[in-house]
Amino acid sequence: MTMDIGAKRWRFGLYFLLAVGLLGLTVGLIPATEAAAGGEKPLIIIDPGHGGHDHGAEGVGGSVEKNIALKFANILQNILQPDYRVKLTRTGDYQVSLKKRASIASHHGADLFISIHSGGFFQVGVDSWGVYYYPQKDRNNLDLFEAKRDTESLGDGGLNWHHVQAKYIRASKRFAEILKSHLQECPEIGSFKSAEAPLFLLEGIDMPAVIVEAGYLTHPSCESRLNNMDFLAKAAECLSRGIDEFFREK
Repeated sequence: MTMDIGAKRWRFGLYFLLAVGLLGLTVGLIPATEAAAGGEKPLIIIDPGHGGHDHGAEGVGGSVEKNIALKFANILQNILQPDYRVKLTRTGDYQVSLKKRASIASHHGADLFISIHSGGFFQVGVDSWGVYYYPQKDRNNLDLFEAKRDTESLGDGGLNWHHVQAKYIRASKRFAEILKSHLQECPEIGSFKSAEAPLFLLEGIDMPAVIVEAGYLTHPSCESRLNNMDFLAKAAECLSRGIDEFFREK
């Protein structure tokens, strides 16, 4: 009888150790991004610029910014989804107001906001990628880009939560600098910058937020690259590595 009890205790101890070991292995397999968020993956909002009647910039070959932005956003979403939760502010060709884009991000309590655009310029030879964040200056002294254009769609003439981005400016600036450093590793992109810009969209974003301008669509070579799926995938990979670094630093 004593031997039976001892054997049972020995087997219980063995099963306990095996269970602990398996638990430790399982924890070790949890991605760092998920573990850092207390078991929930960070949520990233990707905002494809323009849409619907708002075409954005147009290239000499007929490409329009709204389509390039959505295509790029979809590729970036697919790359990020294994390690992050990702939502888009629009999933098709329809117009979304600037206020609505900010509302979507805030409603979901996202951890990061990235708006995708491509620039246009009257000189076709101009091309440069940029990552922009909200400026530290007082909003009342800013001439907010896009404000007049979007006033009708806002209905109330402005966002309801002025200055909300102010508490994230340092994080947004750091995120922009990180993305720039990783975009510099991307082949076929010649010029980069990260800079503050008084963009109307950013002032209502209640989380670290940037706008990525994927070159100038009015540049023929840039237009060609932005219609190349392989190039967009490489650029999205560079952005994803920057996002990984940003969350590792948090």
